[in-house]
Amino acid sequence: MIRGKMVEFKRRMPRFEKIPQIIATKENIDNLKKINFKHDIITVIRLRHAKLRFDNADEITFAAIKQISPNDGRTKEIVENIGKVKTTEDYDALFAFLSTKTGHDSISSLIRKVRNKKCDFYKDVLSKLNTGYNDIFLDNAILILGNEYSNRDISNDIIDTLKTNIIRDPLDFSSLLMILGKSKDSRYLNILYSFYIFFGYVGKVC
Repeated sequence: MIRGKMVEFKRRMPRFEKIPQIIATKENIDNLKKINFKHDIITVIRLRHAKLRFDNADEITFAAIKQISPNDGRTKEIVENIGKVKTTEDYDALFAFLSTKTGHDSISSLIRKVRNKKCDFYKDVLSKLNTGYNDIFLDNAILILGNEYSNRDISNDIIDTLKTNIIRDPLDFSSLLMILGKSKDSRYLNILYSFYIFFGYVGKVC
């Protein structure tokens, strides 16, 4: 199901230009670092954050599953999905896997294979976010976009995507915004801080 058609939130994100920005200062970023966060609650946003920190989490998880339950139906399904990626060569077919369980089960190997075919395929990922996507695609997109920072700073591309005002689901919006934390440019870290303040304010008034 296309995420844009799902109704899960009472409020949508306001238009990008309506959200107040904070002047970039070292004090703002330092204040953010001092805040203590709760670590005992597992949420979608925390799982997506984990993807940014451990880009091969799927391979680690599968290795453990395979050792514990080698004959389980789910284990066999993962093996089959990894095999699909391994035997597929068409770029469009591989890209389509990013929206399916096949891509979910083999995302690390899928990313490596797609990137070998098109080094800047992250642009296609951003483009799809503007035309329609599902939850699996967004989860994979976060990992792809986060990994891209090892090659280049794509913060401006992410900001441009958010500025289209197409992604209005607060969870999806904040998930993409979270990727800016990979940047080393204080301009983008300041934008991240601005939205942190905004979401904190919205949380208090909702």
